[in-house]
Amino acid sequence: MEHDPQFPDRCNIEFVQVLAPGKLRMRVWERGCGITAACGTGSCAALIAAQKRDLAGNGAEIVLDGGELFIRHDILENSETPVFMTGSANEIFNGEISL
Repeated sequence: MEHDPQFPDRCNIEFVQVLAPGKLRMRVWERGCGITAACGTGSCAALIAAQKRDLAGNGAEIVLDGGELFIRHDILENSETPVFMTGSANEIFNGEISL
């Protein structure tokens, strides 16, 4: 799908499954990289998309290959509200590049 003509600049893709109320499973495909362990902005978007389809409430645990994130977005009528993300931060790579 990343190379579909509909997306001339390519695209990131998230596949999301509702496991239970308040729990979503997400796999991430990032353009140019392929499958990745996690995506914070994609997780936020997944919760809001689930909310819009009445598949999630104000918060959900997002289960990713790299761990879990908790996303919260309070739905208020006619109001823009922030999205909050909570989760662990883990170093997955350390290296040096000589320039």
